[in-house]
Amino acid sequence: MKKEKGGALGRFEDYLLARGRKSAGRYLQVAQRFLEANPEEEPFEARHVNRFLAGLSRKGARGRTLRWNYYVIKSFFRALGHSWPFDQGEAPEAEENEDVPVFTQGEMLALEEAAKGWGDKELAARNYAIVRLENAIGLRRGELRNLNIDDYDQPHIRVQTLKGGRTVRRALDPETCRALDEWTKIRRRKRRQVDPDALFTRGARGPRLSLSGLNYIFKAIREKAEIKKPGAGFHASRRGRVTDLHRRGVSGPALTKEWGWKSRETVNTYILLSKREVEEAVQEAHPYFHEQSEEEPEEEAPELLRGLSPETQRNSLEIVRNGSPAAERGA
Repeated sequence: MKKEKGGALGRFEDYLLARGRKSAGRYLQVAQRFLEANPEEEPFEARHVNRFLAGLSRKGARGRTLRWNYYVIKSFFRALGHSWPFDQGEAPEAEENEDVPVFTQGEMLALEEAAKGWGDKELAARNYAIVRLENAIGLRRGELRNLNIDDYDQPHIRVQTLKGGRTVRRALDPETCRALDEWTKIRRRKRRQVDPDALFTRGARGPRLSLSGLNYIFKAIREKAEIKKPGAGFHASRRGRVTDLHRRGVSGPALTKEWGWKSRETVNTYILLSKREVEEAVQEAHPYFHEQSEEEPEEEAPELLRGLSPETQRNSLEIVRNGSPAAERGA
């Protein structure tokens, strides 16, 4: 059994080749703990997953941690060719967390300006292309790192999603295309390139940027933009873009299709709305908040009468509506 389980981990490791070394290592650790929690020969039923999650819960794991482990084990099942024994919507609920970093539209624009203002012109072109592309279509770090020059076919870019391995074509706006055009011209005219196919590289000649290299660049740009959100990286832009598009009226199903998510539930973890704006949206749409009151609203005084006492304003409005009492007596 030990040999079989070792083989399972080896197959999972092969499945995770597109991920960074650190990320793949974390996934393998979860799979290892899952197998240790289930010493059966074939631990690929719902009860085995529930047992593993219950063990994590007893150790203090909550919402987001349980949900993340749930989806890692789902990937493990997929890598080994086993069907997932749960339906959509059965994943552990992630608790609301106001500390999850998300960039506003203004902060995303500040990041772009900081990237454009880099000292070295070639690095400025690369950094701006990275930040602009990220702000435009909200890629994961690994998806950004894996892009090749040939994936860009103006005005689209082909993206291999990191989760699920789906290939999606994303439409790009003119300014993002201009930024990519400028950077790819620099890339193509350089000789002796280490990774000639890679879109984003260390310098103009390569090698391909690593995940840690992308983190370093993004952190430097964030600090240059003076955005006080420690730890906020590419996913803060990803959440910010999805949330912004949702606010502008793009539906959850449309966002799911555009981002290439397999589950319709995933989009809900990216849309981060405040309690206040949710209340305002509900009140704007709810018919009861638009029912006319039985009491007549108080008439607003004309600008000419403003500044007078309330009693004088009421008397003046009464005269305007009903005519002067003195005039009636003279008639």
